[in-house]
Amino acid sequence: MADPDTVFTGVWRNWELGTWSSLTVTIPATQGLYLVSFLTLFVRWSGSNLWSILAFGMHQWRSTPEPRDGLHHQQQVILRNNAGSTSVLWMVAKLTWRWKDRADRVWLRGLKLATPTALSVGAIAAAAFLSSQILTPSDFVVPQSGLPCGWFADAEFFVDSIHADDILNQRSDTLYVSAVSTIQKAAEYTAACYERQTNEYSSLCSTYVARNIPATANTTASCPFGATTPSICSTPALQLDSGFISAASHLGINISPDQDVSFRKVTTCAPFSLDKYASDWQTWQDGPEKDPGGIYQSSLWKYYNIFQNKTFSIKYSNDSAFWSPLGYQLGVSAIFDGDSPEARYFSDVPVEPELTTRTGDQLLILLQNLAMYSDPVTDPWFNATSQNDTRGYYSNTSWEQSGAYFPSSMSSGAYFPSAVASGLGCTETYQFCANHICTPPSGLYPSQNSTLLSLTPRQEAVHKVLWKSIWAANFFLIVNFLRDDVLLAKRLLHPSLISAPVPENQWMLEAQNLHNLSMAVIQRRVVEFSRPPNFQIRPGVETARFIVPPATEEEREICYNVKTRNSVYRSFSLATLLAVIVAGLVVEAVNLGLPGLVFWLRGRKGERDYRTREWIGGHVLQVQRGVLERDGVGPWEGDEQEIPVLVDGKTVFTLGEEEVVVVEDGKGGGKRSVEGDGGDGKGKVDDNAEGEVEAKNVQEKALLPTSE
Repeated sequence: MADPDTVFTGVWRNWELGTWSSLTVTIPATQGLYLVSFLTLFVRWSGSNLWSILAFGMHQWRSTPEPRDGLHHQQQVILRNNAGSTSVLWMVAKLTWRWKDRADRVWLRGLKLATPTALSVGAIAAAAFLSSQILTPSDFVVPQSGLPCGWFADAEFFVDSIHADDILNQRSDTLYVSAVSTIQKAAEYTAACYERQTNEYSSLCSTYVARNIPATANTTASCPFGATTPSICSTPALQLDSGFISAASHLGINISPDQDVSFRKVTTCAPFSLDKYASDWQTWQDGPEKDPGGIYQSSLWKYYNIFQNKTFSIKYSNDSAFWSPLGYQLGVSAIFDGDSPEARYFSDVPVEPELTTRTGDQLLILLQNLAMYSDPVTDPWFNATSQNDTRGYYSNTSWEQSGAYFPSSMSSGAYFPSAVASGLGCTETYQFCANHICTPPSGLYPSQNSTLLSLTPRQEAVHKVLWKSIWAANFFLIVNFLRDDVLLAKRLLHPSLISAPVPENQWMLEAQNLHNLSMAVIQRRVVEFSRPPNFQIRPGVETARFIVPPATEEEREICYNVKTRNSVYRSFSLATLLAVIVAGLVVEAVNLGLPGLVFWLRGRKGERDYRTREWIGGHVLQVQRGVLERDGVGPWEGDEQEIPVLVDGKTVFTLGEEEVVVVEDGKGGGKRSVEGDGGDGKGKVDDNAEGEVEAKNVQEKALLPTSE
């Protein structure tokens, strides 16, 4: 949802990571790949250094001046010249197998060395895995500062009308076009990311901080209506509880935990019959409240008197069944809680007492079902169990004779809805919480009052953004804008009015979808406050001109602190990056300095013990020096260091031949051949250069340097 050109790159604070580790760096994904590759190599390198430290410790712990057999010394050489923990483990296994018939307790001794080595392999692998998880970048981003931000200017109480003032028309167009777009896109998101819990639509579902906001369902809740009389719900109610939704962790408003504000939405719905409020089919009745609404005033009408102080409130004509191309038609009436002008403006007049809600906002969603089903439908809202159409659409003889509605070629074997209209009643209640205080459950407009919560200025700004987002997500607006497109049952309709049968709990699925859709609208609206959409509503006029910027500094801070997800960028915890790099460098420093420090401390105590000499003499270069000295190549210096060097650095020789050619001065001025000593420790020198060189014995040197 975030345009790559609007994403902030650099260092920012992601408060969700905690106070001390909140610093985050965002970079393009391509650069992120390079960084991840470097970190992978760095962690592996650090693991190698850690193993070297462990190998040094095991070598020194095992080292003893007491005589030991060849197996022991070979194990020590392996630890001294470790190439890696897994390589050492493999070498120990091969060594154990090779010595199995030649030394005592070979398997036990091999196991005693292999066990700590294997544990270290596992520990290093676990550390690498943990660090990879810690270093796994997120795709959370925040917008650049300075971009347009805020809500669109309100039209006059959302009146859908054409004004004489063109600016008012443009404001109205902006509000309606943006609202329809928001709800339609939220509906697409709901279908992909609420209904399905797979990765089928992973790109779409990787938009917000939270994939979705699930609700807890109670399928045996009490009927939400009938505050003063017995309820009229035809089944137990369905109650959907969102739980407390955090502005920070669920909706992505990037604020510290002590400034967080949460809210809770509880939706309760149940189907009910409209039959007791219905009139018979009758001719048109004139009156100030009676708008024909049909094609012909000569049509017959059925009136539903559910509101007080009106002769009738809802009406359907029998010709609507003939001319409507829609299988379902939805209408919605609302009574909003509270006495504010906005609540009164959007509310219808009071309903009959048995339809009165106990608390919260009240919605009556009325369904005119014109579908024909191929099998019976027992769902109470979509009920269609009879193959005889008893609704009375044929009361008008002229229509019946025309055969325009449900000709026999289409309706043979069909199951027809049992009523012209049926109702689904819902209530919506809200709670806000902050500073360990919660408001009582109420409707939308009373929840706008945050006085009880004792909010800080920043929390007040968060509360305002949340409330405006929730306002656009109430069922009244959603059904008004989407109409029959909000119904899941519409997916089962053929191009005609024929439909596959809906399940027996279809009303529950529809109520749950409405609740989920309202959550998706809230998710989208929070982001749209930070990044308002821009539409061209007429040539040269875009909706961006009607954005009302935030009124306070705290609201402006929210503008550039709403997190979304964007796969084009990668965000890393700066504290974690530094911790891993520093830890790796410390391990490297310890690895490089530990042997020298241990040997220096021993020297300070006047010690020149066997463990030190075995560590130095066991280095592969010291072993090579001893072999070469036995073959007459030398003299060498650095017996007590890891790396010995020839006294005459210009001496060259070859390996694996009986004759070693030595160049004494680097200019070819003298040459001698040294024959192999045949294993007796002596060599023979043949001098064919100027001057004579006496043959001298090549003394066999021990592998370990001797102490004087």
